[in-house]
Amino acid sequence: MEKMNNAEGDFNRKEEDQIYNSPQKWFIREKWAQHATIRRDSNRRSYIRLLTLTSTKTYDINIFKERGLIATTNSGYLPESLTFCECVPERYARIHNRLPGARGFLGTFEDFVGAGAIGQSKRANTWFPYDVINLDFTDPCFKQRDKKTSRTIDAIEKTFWLFDVSSG
Repeated sequence: MEKMNNAEGDFNRKEEDQIYNSPQKWFIREKWAQHATIRRDSNRRSYIRLLTLTSTKTYDINIFKERGLIATTNSGYLPESLTFCECVPERYARIHNRLPGARGFLGTFEDFVGAGAIGQSKRANTWFPYDVINLDFTDPCFKQRDKKTSRTIDAIEKTFWLFDVSSG
């Protein structure tokens, strides 16, 4: 059984598949696709702009692609249509190889938006807004011991702020 390393220790691919490939996840993905279709239809574009925390098998992206919600090119994906964040280098490489042309951020979602800092990160400021943001966290999101809040909650708040500012 092959293992992948991350900041918190070994991450097992079989365990990853159990996390991302469950009936509950597929049910939610179906709902996401329905709402993303409505969002696309209300836009002046033929595609959505998706920011996602995906698995190495890109299940969420595949369902959006199958529904024609993400823009593709002859060589892969339109960068403006698809962005992903991943902090584990090997997982990032695997995802990046599955998604040629997509924007990728090697780091945490919290770092991507600049959680814990004043203002937002330059990259988030440049790449926002998104029509659909899939924050499929696998770690706890709420208040952490000895802290008033968590970086993840700060990142989510910053995401709403970025969305408001970039949407005009």
